[in-house]
Amino acid sequence: RFIENPACKFGDVIVPAQISRDFVISCESPDQDIFENNGNHSGIDGVGDASKVEFSVSLNGVDFFGDGLVYEYTKSPVVYSMSPRGSGGSVVVVRGKFFDTVDSDDFGIICQFGELIAKAVIVNDDEVTCVAPHQSEGTVQFQLVSQDLEILVNEFYDQTPLQYTYLPPIEITSLAPSFGTIHGDTMLLIELDWTAEHIHLRCIYGKNLASVANIINGTMITCLTPLVMKPGWISVDIGIEDEENLTILTPISAQYRYVVEPTIKSIYPPRGSMSGGSLVTISGENFHYHDERSVHCRFGNQTSPAVFATDNEVQCRSPAVDEITREVQAVRLVGEPIRDEVQEIRIVGTPIAREIQWVIVESSESREAPQVVRVLLTASTGMEGYFKLTYRGFASEPIGVKAAPEEVENCLASGLFESVGVKRVLDESIYGDYSAFDVSFYSVPGGVDLADMSCDRSAVTSKWSGDIQCIIVEIVPSSTSLVEGSFELTVFDFDGNELPIILSVESTAYSLEQKLRSFIGSDVSVTKSKWPFTSISKSGFIWMVTFPSFHHSSSGIPLADWPLITVDDISLSGTDTALHVVERVKGNWVEGSFSLSIDGIESSPIPFDSSAEDVQAILNEIALVAGNVVVGQSSGLEGITWLCTFPGLGNVGDLVPNSDDLVGDIGIVTVETISQGSDPLEGKFKLSFNGISTHPISLPSSALELTQKISVLPIGDFTISVETALDSNYQHFQVENSFLITFTGFVNDEQPLLSIDASWVSNGATILVERVRSLCCRVALSLNGVDYFSRNNGALIFAYDKKIAAVSIAPQFGSIEGGTGVNLTVIGLSHSTVESDSSTLYCMFGEVEVIGVLADDMTVSCVAPAYGIEATVVVGIKFNGKLSESRASFGFVPEPIIDFISPESLPSIDISTVSIDVHG
Repeated sequence: RFIENPACKFGDVIVPAQISRDFVISCESPDQDIFENNGNHSGIDGVGDASKVEFSVSLNGVDFFGDGLVYEYTKSPVVYSMSPRGSGGSVVVVRGKFFDTVDSDDFGIICQFGELIAKAVIVNDDEVTCVAPHQSEGTVQFQLVSQDLEILVNEFYDQTPLQYTYLPPIEITSLAPSFGTIHGDTMLLIELDWTAEHIHLRCIYGKNLASVANIINGTMITCLTPLVMKPGWISVDIGIEDEENLTILTPISAQYRYVVEPTIKSIYPPRGSMSGGSLVTISGENFHYHDERSVHCRFGNQTSPAVFATDNEVQCRSPAVDEITREVQAVRLVGEPIRDEVQEIRIVGTPIAREIQWVIVESSESREAPQVVRVLLTASTGMEGYFKLTYRGFASEPIGVKAAPEEVENCLASGLFESVGVKRVLDESIYGDYSAFDVSFYSVPGGVDLADMSCDRSAVTSKWSGDIQCIIVEIVPSSTSLVEGSFELTVFDFDGNELPIILSVESTAYSLEQKLRSFIGSDVSVTKSKWPFTSISKSGFIWMVTFPSFHHSSSGIPLADWPLITVDDISLSGTDTALHVVERVKGNWVEGSFSLSIDGIESSPIPFDSSAEDVQAILNEIALVAGNVVVGQSSGLEGITWLCTFPGLGNVGDLVPNSDDLVGDIGIVTVETISQGSDPLEGKFKLSFNGISTHPISLPSSALELTQKISVLPIGDFTISVETALDSNYQHFQVENSFLITFTGFVNDEQPLLSIDASWVSNGATILVERVRSLCCRVALSLNGVDYFSRNNGALIFAYDKKIAAVSIAPQFGSIEGGTGVNLTVIGLSHSTVESDSSTLYCMFGEVEVIGVLADDMTVSCVAPAYGIEATVVVGIKFNGKLSESRASFGFVPEPIIDFISPESLPSIDISTVSIDVHG
């Protein structure tokens, strides 16, 4: 019964206290910021440290006891992140800050995974580790708690509670291919026994290599193998990666083998029929490890299964193709765009530009002394919740009782006031709990009317008392921002006469217009508007005076650029008043004519107000541009403009203006070249191949002329065509000629580019040679069904032939009696073609046919027939009733006759020269 107004005292701050029936005193500690922001408080150690303050209690609100007690403020731990997710037994790393503030026996922390807990080890101020306890798969909430499970360290960095996901063990049911090169980038297709959804998996190789797993469907994923330094076996697992930690989820690893990259050396035959079926042998090295089911050859973009002939030879059949392609190179002649000359003729100044002047009077509130209003909330005990300020029917966003000044500013500026400043107020004279804010109103001219402002505290609560108050008082009044009073303006004419006029800020446009008409003419007009047009932080008015188009001075010269109005502040009042005049539009007046010259030839006079047709007709009188000029016209505040275009004339040269006959305020004619004309390409160039050059080729040239010149180059058979549809890369260039050269005779490899000598080409032109299309088809080999390899030092090419042709024969002559065995090299034929057709294969010696045998895809063997006479005949192939093309010939000659041999006999042990005389 001897208790009245119990209280606790923290340093110099007194807060209410409560006493329970078992004589336990309870009170709420004030915010540490109160001590840190209070310049008079020096802390317990007397040197400004506010983390420790003296503590005492009182039973009557006056006498305090508890000397020597100290209350210490510590920083609350903040959790940033937790990783990784995984299974039970995984080491979990929690990152944040201020962990060392709770590292003590009586207030240590532990990790809590759902309902299970684990010991936490504080590594340092910003890291804690613990081992996840085992439990079934799923997601549980993760948090740090005190050892007595009562205090949560739940201040998360992004306000989002952390979660720990228990993942099930994952089994790899298949992995393909089972091997790849040490250079990596092999695409693995992996099948799992678990549906992978909404999770970022990794393929883990060995202990510390990983790559991203892409989910194909529920159980199929793909991964790219990483680069390794040496061949050998390596384990492959599936896991997850959080920050720098890898967690493996597969209890049993799959195995993958790294091998040395194979080397491809040659292909035979290098060509075959477009119907396909040629037996192609690819030779190389490092074919030592292979899977027969995944060995493939690739011809262009088509694949064909392959088999091993030897350890370093693979054989496959060429696929059929629908069309034949050969090496194509383009010779493009490019340069600057062909542009027409465009020149702009301008008379500076609009012929009739009426002078417009603005007379502006304005006032702005002074930001040095804005209105300051204090909002004070009080209660006997601690307050919670939020309040709102309302002004003229509009309410602010909810404002927290303990909100920071920036938060209060944002709440007031959102939908209520455009610009405010807020400061928190400390007042030790106030008993109990309170929050005080001083609000400076920058955007309300004249300040707010407190009668129109109210405080809604219905959402503010207090635990033990209901005496909550919200008071609004003005601390600093605002200065007025309204402009009042009168001023004097003076208008001048061109002869120096003046008219002074007294105006008040309330004067109408009509009253000013009537006074001006009596002085400078009835053509003057005046309008009045509020000023500024958009800003609400200033107030004022603007009179817009539009003067007559021109005025004759006493000298008789018409003038349009009126003298500037002057103003004088007589009795204007307000905050930061300003009075000034702006020449918004400068008056112009022009009359007369001008002329233009090209290469010293002057045109007829051109009136200042000529139409585009008139200017075009006058310029066409000049022989240099006659019939090749087009004129357009535009007008604006900056003057009259004519655009003269000279199509097809190249660089015309500058037009030279003469404006001596123009009169008025501004009578200047200017000419500017907008686009300088360019000339067509001209000159000569040479093409070279393997050190041999053509004769000079003139620009422009036809395809026939280029064919004649290029025929001296050692490029075999070729065709030349003119390209009409150019690549988009050249759309901004002038393309005089663009030739496509098709190398029909080269089939073994990609050819070097033709070289260019364009030193004789003028006008800044450039001649380019590009490979438009390569010979089909590039051949590559895959040993694992995924990675394809070709020859390292150039493309490996298999050429397709549309027609059967005999290209050579060996030997090239034989007896007229026949019986000579010959081998004929052919293209366009294959074993599969012959075997699938019941027709007989013949060798044709002229008109004589003999049966031939296909030794391989490029060789037909046959026996020369008896011909009877000495002759040279064309040799070809006849198959399926059709004759092949032929580039081979065979000579029938008489058999040689032996006349005698000397000596006719020799001892068996002698080694001697024998002479045989023959004829024929």
